[in-house]
Amino acid sequence: MTEVLIAGAGPTGIVLGIELLRRGIAIRLVDAASGPFAGSRGKGVQPRTLEILDLIGVADAMVASSRLYPRFKLHAGPLSLPLFSIGSNHTATVDRPYPNMLMIPQWRTNEILLTRFTELGGRVEFDSALVSLTQSDQGIAAGLATGETVKADYIVGCDGGRSTVRKLLGLELLGKSLDDKTMIVADLDIDGPLRS
Repeated sequence: MTEVLIAGAGPTGIVLGIELLRRGIAIRLVDAASGPFAGSRGKGVQPRTLEILDLIGVADAMVASSRLYPRFKLHAGPLSLPLFSIGSNHTATVDRPYPNMLMIPQWRTNEILLTRFTELGGRVEFDSALVSLTQSDQGIAAGLATGETVKADYIVGCDGGRSTVRKLLGLELLGKSLDDKTMIVADLDIDGPLRS
């Protein structure tokens, strides 16, 4: 029997899957998408996050695939803020093995995490959207778009801000959604000056 059903195969769901597999817990990881996310929503990796990723065996691959967070400008309509940095360039020490914020595209983070997840025997079930969810004293029963009903002791919603798990459980989103705000994120290497 599945002990934990994880809904959502982004970085959060995959890291949870890795941690549970490392502890011998029977899991299934399902995702509504047809494959891994190919873009970037978040690309900054904090020093403390790297320490945690080191515990699951992926920090070296993350560091090798990243770079120091570059200086950047923020443009909002006609407003442009001067070039600034949110990162640093410190030397690693015993107390701070990962002292710097790094930049890595989310698709590459997912790739590294999926490799480790697979090494531990995990498999992401893509095209497996969660469509129903019931709870009882015996655990949960989750209906998938494939027609299968998965029974598990627990379900964990790692399926993002528009979480199907949250909605099916009737839980309210704490905070607010900024759907009226648009941000363009791109992974670009640019030689030459930035717009002033």
